Amino acid sequence: TSQRNCNTNTCSTTSNPVDGQWGPFGSWSSCSQTCDGGTRTRQRACNNPPPSNGGANCVGSATSERNCNTDACPVDGQWGPFGSWSSCSQTCDGGTRTRQRACNNPPPSNGGANCVGSATSERNCNTNACPVNGGWGSWSSYSSCSVSCGGGQQTRQRSCNNPPPSNGGANCVGSATSEQNCNTNACPVNGGWGSWSSYSSCSVSCGGGQQTRQRSCNNPPPSNGGANCAGSGTS
Repeated sequence: TSQRNCNTNTCSTTSNPVDGQWGPFGSWSSCSQTCDGGTRTRQRACNNPPPSNGGANCVGSATSERNCNTDACPVDGQWGPFGSWSSCSQTCDGGTRTRQRACNNPPPSNGGANCVGSATSERNCNTNACPVNGGWGSWSSYSSCSVSCGGGQQTRQRSCNNPPPSNGGANCVGSATSEQNCNTNACPVNGGWGSWSSYSSCSVSCGGGQQTRQRSCNNPPPSNGGANCAGSGTS
């Protein structure tokens, strides 16, 4: 074996430059958003080794980024404005008006909740009482005949009370009174004497005789079962 000396020059007291090198990335951060696309980041340090003695810094970024939670966010529905009120459901005695709204401002999407509350609003209208037109009640019985013979009248009455008119309703149409003929048979006429005739000639020219005169039951004559004249037709 043979040996000899080498590099016999004096060593420099200055260290050589050391360029920095990246250490490993850390864990990913939480996503910056829960939906609609966020980012996760992770960090690394220029420490493997760190630059020294004038060595260069690490090349590149200390941060790495990637997309996350790219699914669309749920959108809860919100009510749009109410529309116009409808016509009243009744003209009197109390009806309702309604109006509608849609769950479209915005509409629910991506699993978002429906609107809370009712799509319909309601209010009372035309609460004034309805007019009631009058209606006739039943006819009463006919009255007694105004005469016993020769043609008279019987009347009957009815009232506008079934129902009576109210709240500006119309009165009953027609008459509250009805008439009919009665006892149309001719009345009996009792006979009445007409005037006496002149006396007849005397039955004898002397010694006492008789003269007579006549009258007729014709003023008026009896009719329709009327009584004959009372008394004698001869005097």
